[in-house]
Amino acid sequence: VLARDGGAVVPPARLLQLAEYLSTTLRETAAASSPDDLYTRAFACYTLALIGRAEPAYHDVLSQKAALLPHPARALLAMAILHTGGTHDRVLALLNAPLNRNLDDWNTALFDSRLTALNLMVWTRLDPVAPTTVSLSARLLNERTSAGHWGSTYTNAWALLALAAETKSQNPAAT
Repeated sequence: VLARDGGAVVPPARLLQLAEYLSTTLRETAAASSPDDLYTRAFACYTLALIGRAEPAYHDVLSQKAALLPHPARALLAMAILHTGGTHDRVLALLNAPLNRNLDDWNTALFDSRLTALNLMVWTRLDPVAPTTVSLSARLLNERTSAGHWGSTYTNAWALLALAAETKSQNPAAT
């Protein structure tokens, strides 16, 4: 999806196949309760939104499970909601909903800089000049290792996507 949006030729049929597959993974979301499963479903919602095949009904179902959503899932769902024209108030309610205490270990064990990057992406869309956005940007830069990266290729990618989104929000002419 990012390759397509960056100007690369991506066969539409491949994106349609991806959208159909992701759509099927969202079935039975109302019954889902494990953090891993909910995270995966929130990621599917975000990807479908990027493809242009959003399924807002699942945004609603997942939002109703906010207490069970780990922080990274909340950030991905927030980006899906924003990408499909959802309101800032709805996103803030999702991000600020009480968190089930059992998720603390899940959040800290699996995510660090990725969570900071995801939150920066959300806040860049919510309010690019908010103190929270500025703080997340500084935090993300400070989370780099002494070698200047964030610890893994996957985390590096999220960090760079977030910083690029922030740069673009500050200067829409930036590429």
